[in-house]
Amino acid sequence: MIRLEKYQSFGNDFLIGASAQMPSDLAALAIEVCDRRTGIGVDGLIAVDESDRDMLRMYLYNADGSRAELSGNGLGCVGYRYGKSVVVLTDVGPRDVEVDGNIVEVDMGMPSLGDAPEPYTGWGKAVAVDVGNPHVVVIGNPNDERWSQRLVDSAVNVEVVDPESGYTRVWERGVGETQSCGSGACAVAVALDRAEFNVQMPGGLLRVTRRDGRTWLATEPSFVAAVEFA
Repeated sequence: MIRLEKYQSFGNDFLIGASAQMPSDLAALAIEVCDRRTGIGVDGLIAVDESDRDMLRMYLYNADGSRAELSGNGLGCVGYRYGKSVVVLTDVGPRDVEVDGNIVEVDMGMPSLGDAPEPYTGWGKAVAVDVGNPHVVVIGNPNDERWSQRLVDSAVNVEVVDPESGYTRVWERGVGETQSCGSGACAVAVALDRAEFNVQMPGGLLRVTRRDGRTWLATEPSFVAAVEFA
């Protein structure tokens, strides 16, 4: 039996467990447990190497079994699960996670901007933003259903944002449309060049602050359930 715990932040949900008690094929496990009909049902699986309690190592797999570099909400959930401020080592390096009750602030690192690739340039103003994982931010109407129909096979994470209200919908590669995306909220703030920005996603209001060249995300994780998976 594998013991996993389900956490969520703004509707972005994860199963988290110690890597020592998981099988070697984490991709296959992610596909099995993340399925919302035949499994437990989450956006992603996070395996945590607990051998160094001062620097936890996080391995993140999307619902389709693909590996993801990092996740803002996922990092917040990891910090909340362990109940303390900690450094979490991701596929793109260490990230500081600061825990203050049910508010967890995550250092998302130094973002970089680029030109949006095809086909996103044909949708209006689009900006490529790397916040440790790749995003394309499209400035437009998030309620235009045509955008989601184009994104089934997207190789990057895509956000469509109304720059006035901050309302954003997000398509995460390997998952599909999610209720929120922490790294996506950071990408939106960077694309709009906002030092402080509240990004309203379907799952809630994500607060992004940029200081000293780095981007910080405030998350509000919560524990959902503990499960045992055979």
